Amino acid sequence: MTEPSDMATSAEGAAARPDPAAPEHLASAPTEVLTRARAAFDAGDYGLARELLRSATSDDEVAEARDLERRMSPDPMQYVLLAACLALILWIANHYL
Repeated sequence: MTEPSDMATSAEGAAARPDPAAPEHLASAPTEVLTRARAAFDAGDYGLARELLRSATSDDEVAEARDLERRMSPDPMQYVLLAACLALILWIANHYL
């Protein structure tokens, strides 16, 4: 079993590690708009996040806005799978009807 002091050390080490999902080019001192946009993004309110990101003005804000927009956009593989499903449905309908 681990000692409480070992757990504290591992917790400090975990806090010191950078977040692998966070891009390195993000603003070091986020503005209120970016903070609110990130909070909306984390809460799943992508409409509000997009609306807030439209007001980005500085280079750091624009870079983070582009990153969040990229993360909110559909994955291209989703379009491929949708097309494949539609083609399968059309083939089944044509074959059996």
